[in-house]
Amino acid sequence: MRAVDLEEAGESDIYKINLLEAILMAKDAWAAVKASTIEHCWVHTGIQSTYDPAVLPAHMNPVAWDILREFASSNVMTLPDVESRLKVLLGAEYADEDWRPAIDAIFTTEDDTTAATQEVERLAAAAANDSRLKICIQRPTCVTAPQIIAVENELLATVEELHRLKGIGGTVPSVDELVEPTEERNARMEPEKFAGGDAEIVAHVKHLIAAEKGETIDVDDSEDEDGEGDLSAGLALSDVAQMCEKLEAACWRFGYSENLSLPHELRRFRGHLRRMEMKNAKQSTLDSYWRS
Repeated sequence: MRAVDLEEAGESDIYKINLLEAILMAKDAWAAVKASTIEHCWVHTGIQSTYDPAVLPAHMNPVAWDILREFASSNVMTLPDVESRLKVLLGAEYADEDWRPAIDAIFTTEDDTTAATQEVERLAAAAANDSRLKICIQRPTCVTAPQIIAVENELLATVEELHRLKGIGGTVPSVDELVEPTEERNARMEPEKFAGGDAEIVAHVKHLIAAEKGETIDVDDSEDEDGEGDLSAGLALSDVAQMCEKLEAACWRFGYSENLSLPHELRRFRGHLRRMEMKNAKQSTLDSYWRS
């Protein structure tokens, strides 16, 4: 897809890439790998087969399957003997449903030890590929640093002293209320209120300050409503494409490396502009070409 985007954007070298973009692409690719994929790779390569049987799931225990192999090839061993040995080996992890298919398969062969052994081997191989293991990465226990505790205690002591001296009224707020006031928490619950980001917040604050001072602010939206305030008016498609190319280069130069979304979207937009330009292009005749 990256090469296609570069071709649609009009790049001559569709395989060019800088080091930062390559690192971010590798990072995104690794983040897309699921734990189940790693688990399947381990099973396929046999990595898990080298584990101690004690840490394997009960249905994968090789010693338990050896007991079933012995049962399949023996005319003396009885079912109670098999179940007893499995229970002693697996303890609390023994579950009848794990071994019932193999036992039933042995009985259906009707004393044919060769067929019974083949069935046990087939089921043992199937069980080896069904690990039922889950890869869990435990998060470390969050421990508050001593420096943070000291700062919180100092802050509370200062607030309590202000409250004692009547510097603040009401009840003494907690550390969470001081760090995250209710007003700010409520503001975050209404993201659409400042959808324009920091610029809209700054404009809102300036408006409140001006209102307190009794100043008036006239906002003329007539140009925007009539479409005369369109900043893209008069720009050619090629000009916009060049601006996108410069912005894409600026993303890499000035370290905008949180993710690849902005550079890639700019590249796709360049391809969109190029398609529009080619769609609107008019083919000139030979007469007009020679006259020019």
